[in-house]
This record gives sequence, structure tokens and C-alpha cells, in this order.
Amino acid sequence: MKLKPNLISQFNSDNTVIVVSTYPRRGHTYDPKALAVAPFTKNKISAIAEFSRKSGQPVKFVVLADTIEGEQSYLENGHLIIRCWTRNLLSVYATIQKHLGLFPKAKSLVIEHEFGIFGLKHQITAQFPFFLALNRLLGKRITLILHQVIYDLAELSGHLQINPNGTLTKILSFFIRANYFIFGQLANNIVVFDASLKTKLSSLVNPAKISAIPLPNSGTKRVGHKNQKRLKKQLGLDQKDFHLVFAGYITWYKGADWLVKTFKHIKKQIQGRRVKLILAGGQSSSLEIDTKYMNWFNHLTHLIEKDKDITLTGVLPEKTLPKYLAAADLIVMPYRLMMSASGPFTLAQTAGTPVIVSRRLKPMTKSEDLALALRNSGLTANDFIFSLSSKSLRQKINRAVNDQAYLAALTQTISDLSPVRSCQNQAQAYLNLFVEDKTKSIDTASELAPAFARLK
Repeated sequence: MKLKPNLISQFNSDNTVIVVSTYPRRGHTYDPKALAVAPFTKNKISAIAEFSRKSGQPVKFVVLADTIEGEQSYLENGHLIIRCWTRNLLSVYATIQKHLGLFPKAKSLVIEHEFGIFGLKHQITAQFPFFLALNRLLGKRITLILHQVIYDLAELSGHLQINPNGTLTKILSFFIRANYFIFGQLANNIVVFDASLKTKLSSLVNPAKISAIPLPNSGTKRVGHKNQKRLKKQLGLDQKDFHLVFAGYITWYKGADWLVKTFKHIKKQIQGRRVKLILAGGQSSSLEIDTKYMNWFNHLTHLIEKDKDITLTGVLPEKTLPKYLAAADLIVMPYRLMMSASGPFTLAQTAGTPVIVSRRLKPMTKSEDLALALRNSGLTANDFIFSLSSKSLRQKINRAVNDQAYLAALTQTISDLSPVRSCQNQAQAYLNLFVEDKTKSIDTASELAPAFARLK
């Protein structure tokens, strides 16, 4: 659909919020052809729009999105989606700015930002602060949603396949920290997904500008863990086996290679049931153009091919991924570092499937809602986490396989957390950030809405 003047005029108003983000194809949400940010953007703005209508202060959304399969502009659920920018082009910000100029009355600008979202070239990364500065000069009220907070690229050395002690790594890390400082100067509001990330970012940014709002789940249970037996049958999984699932894109920082190597070592030491490992995902769509990443991924694939107890599904269709999550006996998240929230963790909430996470993610257990959900289930943070050692993972899996009360408590924890972290429950908090002129910082899950009270 071409952008007609009357359509532009319809959305060129002071109650329009412009969102710059990757976005799923029309009719999709968890779109395998889109980047990981895309479904969360769509779920979030749909929930905010619905809440705003019900509260009598309706807002409109224009999404300036990345190009996918030739899609252009269209209306979906009342939002105007304009596919106008292409990753890795040096002109990416100029293209976005051109389309921002079509809506001068829209003062609220929301930017979903993660590493490499606009491209992996350093020249593209360097342009972003100038893009922010220009829009502040033009009177935009900027909300920057940071999907990652990391100061030192050495922590991501295995992910980026770089020398952790190299001069270039140190130089780039300095510029990344400088960027965060600049973000804090130019953005009206910054959103991160965990209180620990707010604390970290506060060393460079005024904490009054930073809101910690958990990464939202969709709030809709399409398929649930209660249907596990039926789903296992559909997926051709043996009911007698205990299935561990790693979900999402296969990357180093998520610990996919560590999990494969460790599982191969400990699988025969699990008592009670035969255990299978399923990696429900495939290569990262944001890194597949990187030769070093693909070499790492291909090596991991070679390791998996030699083991009949490990399955790599590849990137799954939108309707299939939730089935694997709901069919899992236990979801394992062996992350090597915490630089953001986890998308698979939100999908686990929607499915109601039990989860264990690596000790590197322990800071998330200090979030008020998760800490309370664990306590209500009779668990501590240590019941929820494992160290990145074969002994610790083996002990946790053995316990999950043989202690039904423990597995049920993990399930209850995730089920209790789900309504609190739904995008519907967060809609008012985001609406306040997007439409108010003043800076409004949100610090804990208890501020988000009544669902938190139901846990008490």
C-alpha cells in the first residue's frame, strides 16, 4: 500500500506515538523471519493501544519498521506499519528520518534498541547518537528501550569471536560506555528490563531517567504446559523421556555450546528417566552475515549431529515454537552473562513451563515479583539457579527428574509470574512514559498494576 496523503494526515497528530523497531510480517507475531525484538514490540503496542482506548485517552501508533520480503506500508490492528529501512545500509538513519518528517505533529518517539539492530557496521553504530540529537533538536520526546546493557565487550568475546584482551576490544568498549552516557543526555526516558540493569546503567545515566520494567510476555496462553502429553505426541517425542529444552536463537552468550558439551558429559549420570536435550531454535538472524559466528554455529551443529540424544530443530515456524516450550519437562537457560532479559523466559511464562537459569542470571531473582513468586512456591533463589559446572547442572536435572514436588514448585513460580509480567499489565506504565512530558521512572514490578497484589 502506498502512503496516501489522507492516511498520513490521519496519523499526523499529537496523540500519535512513532515507534522505530523491527516488526513481524503482517499476520505474524513470533515471526521466524524477524529479529528477536519484533514480537515484543508488536505485543506491547497492541496492549498499550487497547488500554489507552479503554482509559479514554486513545493513542495511535506508527511503526517505522525494517524491510521484510518486499512488504511496504499497511494498516494492522489500527497501527500504521511503514517498512522503510534496511539493516546494514549506511543510509538507515537518513531513511528513518525522512519518514519521521511525515509526522511533524507526533512528538513521542520510541526507539527499540539492541546490539546490531540497525546493522553490524561500526559506521552505523557511530551515527546513532547524532540521530538522537537531531530528533531532540526537532522537539521529539524520546523513549529509548534498551534490550541490552553491556559495558565491556570482553564479556562477549566468545559471542563476537574477538580477543577479550585486544586493543580494539578495549577501544570499542570505551566507545560503548560513552554511547550510554550520551543516550542518558539525549533521551527523555530509558527503559531496561531488570532492576540490576538499571543499577548498572545508573553509573553513567541519571537514574531518574531509567525505568526498570520486565520484558513482557504476550499475556495469551496459546498452548500450555497442562497439555504436555498431547503436545509431546504431536511433536513425536517419547512420553517416557524427560525433555530439556533450550529455546531461541543459538548463540554463545546464551550458553548453547556449553549446554551441549555439558549434557553430553552428564546425560548418563541422570537417574530415573532417560533425558533428551532439544535446542528449539536455529542460527541468529542478526548474526548470520558474520563469518565468525557461522563458523562457531557450524562447529556446534557438527557436535550435535553425532549425538542421538540431542536435537537441533532449526528456526521454527511461529506456531511450532510454543509447542516445544509447552511440551518441555524443563527449560534450561545456561546464559554466560546477564546483559538483558530473556525472550525465552517470557515464552516460558506464557506456556507455564518450569525453568532453571544459570548463576549469571541470579540478579533477576532479586526482582520483587520473581522473588515473591519463588517464596510463595516454597523455593529460594538457589533452587532456581545452577552454576556453569557439570556437577551443578547434573544435580538440578536429577532433582527435577526425581522430585515431583520440586518440579511442581518451579511450575507454580512461572505460572504466578505470568500475569504480573503480561504486556496488558504493563500497558499503563508504558503509556505514562510515552505520553507524559515529564520524566517518569518506574523502579519495581510492584508499581506496574494490581496483578502483583494477587501474589501476596
